[in-house]
Amino acid sequence: MKSGKITHTTSRRPIIILGSLADGRKRRGELGIEGYRLTSELLSELLPQGLGVEEGLALLQYLLERNLVQADHQRTDSVSLTDYVKITASGYYHLKFLPNRFEYASAIAMDTWYRSEPRARRVYELTHHNFGFGSRAGRDRVARVSALVDELNHESGVWRSSSVVDASSHVEESVKAVQGAVDHFKSQGDRQLQMRWRRDPG
Repeated sequence: MKSGKITHTTSRRPIIILGSLADGRKRRGELGIEGYRLTSELLSELLPQGLGVEEGLALLQYLLERNLVQADHQRTDSVSLTDYVKITASGYYHLKFLPNRFEYASAIAMDTWYRSEPRARRVYELTHHNFGFGSRAGRDRVARVSALVDELNHESGVWRSSSVVDASSHVEESVKAVQGAVDHFKSQGDRQLQMRWRRDPG
């Protein structure tokens, strides 16, 4: 069974499925093997978070093709309600560790669909303005990732205000991780500027 088409709505929510699979990665699911979940049961549990069956299958296919989840049949061409899936090491790393990396957040900020057109235009301008190094490029990268954080916070608010969708704790966790990466990058830049000033105060 082929999954449905990925939409902007669907593609904004891989974290919901990855988070659920990550939570159960050490538990034996319906297959009796650690980490694997029956697709129909997984999607049934995620219905309160706004993922319909077709939408969920499309999202699982999207993640499968990118090696972020793995199916028991070991293929990447399709996924059905009778297949078993689990999060891969790559999927877990993307979920738990990469959001803490500033350069990763800076890269995905350029490749993210934004609900806010002004925010999307701002990211585009920052991306095409300066690809170099130095303080100007550093400030542009901070501004770009900060725009991503604003978008994620906005999306999280949309989910919380919905009568159907329950904002996942993994969403909040990722937003905090990206914001932490921004703060760390800025503090590193501030220290470098202070060291440069001490060497050459003029």
